[in-house]
Amino acid sequence: MKRLMVVLFAAVAACSRPMSFVQYREPAGEFSVEVPAGWNVNERGSFSKRPVGEVWWAGKIVDQHEGWPVGALLFVRKLDRHPDKGQERYRRNTLLETDALFSGGQPADLAVKSGDFAGHPARWFQRDFDDSVGGGIHGAVKTYPSRVSGIAIQTPETYYVLEYRATRELFDRYMPAFERLTASFKLGK
Repeated sequence: MKRLMVVLFAAVAACSRPMSFVQYREPAGEFSVEVPAGWNVNERGSFSKRPVGEVWWAGKIVDQHEGWPVGALLFVRKLDRHPDKGQERYRRNTLLETDALFSGGQPADLAVKSGDFAGHPARWFQRDFDDSVGGGIHGAVKTYPSRVSGIAIQTPETYYVLEYRATRELFDRYMPAFERLTASFKLGK
């Protein structure tokens, strides 16, 4: 019984500790942020050489679908606002969605608030959605009620999108990680 009490006390103490944070600097110097220590970082695309760059951090993962995690995730994306000719697919599939936040053409179920972020026009957004896993050859579909919350920041040449996605069960628990990410976000070059 005494051993069980020690294990339970250790588990409660671990859960009640505040998150610790580390600074992440994008390799090309585009931005820096503070993120939870121990969250796995994933870099997709080059911030300096491509029209889209993305860095994301995976915290608590509850499932995955085709290699994409479901749980608590933080993102920083860079989207060039003026792509070169021949990048129409990028403009239609990626840029149009962020442009809509600034032109008023966003989906009706996306709550949007306008404002300013470090001297740049910004749009705060939030939406509830169902994150589905499985189906087809992967078996039965499992649905996780989820929420996305973020900020799109418009600079003359680029959009930066800071985003937090989590299952509803994890959303409030890890919201301080997103609050710290946005409070510490600094543009580089």
